[in-house]
Amino acid sequence: MYDSLKEWVRFPFTFRRIEGKTAAGDKKFSAPTEALCYRVDNVEVITDKYGESYVSRSQLYVPQNVEISVDDLVTLTSIGEKLMDKEIHKISGFFDGNEGQLSVQVIYL
Repeated sequence: MYDSLKEWVRFPFTFRRIEGKTAAGDKKFSAPTEALCYRVDNVEVITDKYGESYVSRSQLYVPQNVEISVDDLVTLTSIGEKLMDKEIHKISGFFDGNEGQLSVQVIYL
């Protein structure tokens, strides 16, 4: 991971992995998992996991060793300390030019 981003990745966030579906067809999620991130509240238009244009208002920069997918849910604190579940719309990343490996994941909410 880029050294400068390593220093910034120190803010906790919680996510829940998808485990499948219930008998009613609703998504079933695991218990919360804690990880560290660097959160940026920035408006960015992306092409999401459905192939549609989407306006992402928050991005999380996380280390490459955090196992997270676009089907998982992220729980963030919003204005007023209220916890909110956020859908992941896209995950991309930065690759280390020296090692050719994923260095930083960017999660678009």
